Amino acid sequence: MIEEAAMMLQAVAVQGAAAETGAGPFAAASAVPDDVLAQQRGGIRLPGGIDVSLSIDTVTALDGSVVLQTVTRIAEGAPVVAAYAPADGETVALPAQTGTSAGPQATPYSGPSLSYDRQNGFSITVQRPAPQIEPAAANGQTPAAIAGLHPVDLTEAVATPNGVIHSIVGERVGGVELQGADIRIMHLTGSALGSAILNTGSERAIDTRTTLSIELGNVGPDVLGSAMLRVEDVSLGIMRSRI
Repeated sequence: MIEEAAMMLQAVAVQGAAAETGAGPFAAASAVPDDVLAQQRGGIRLPGGIDVSLSIDTVTALDGSVVLQTVTRIAEGAPVVAAYAPADGETVALPAQTGTSAGPQATPYSGPSLSYDRQNGFSITVQRPAPQIEPAAANGQTPAAIAGLHPVDLTEAVATPNGVIHSIVGERVGGVELQGADIRIMHLTGSALGSAILNTGSERAIDTRTTLSIELGNVGPDVLGSAMLRVEDVSLGIMRSRI
């Protein structure tokens, strides 16, 4: 009996192996290379065939002067990132926010914040209001560089008056980083959007703004009204979940 049972198990194992190695529905398919697959990602299509292109503009200023601006555009292909910074001997003031809002102001929301100083260590503030989000109507074009800033070549590390700027490429975290003597600023452009700042200096005012621009394609007058409501939900969801 034992020998017969062993023979039956062996036969089942052989049949299972043959089934696994046999021609399946995807046997003739070949894996898509990562570089090709990366070009197929990006972009959002809403119900009704409305194509949505996103542009995320993140600006960080120290004591009122811009030190880094990044613009990330997400359209049909992979995200395209551009970085800008002041040149040596130049100071670019942070522009005042202009009121382009065409709708009601979004309700503020609260979230925990983490701070650190040398004397008290880490501290968590739970009830501190998080940045307020306000939908705005503009011309839908990709945000331009702030006047006075110059493009930064992200294929190599570039020295600027406020530190060295270089790109960050990783499996989960991607973006642009400015590393100075006592500060590190990261503008996230990968699976997460927003910014992360590590500051060890004192008596310094840090201001970071993130603006989401949306461009609609294939939009007719018959679907424009409902499209604006969907776009507002998309923009608020992206900003609240990723920043």
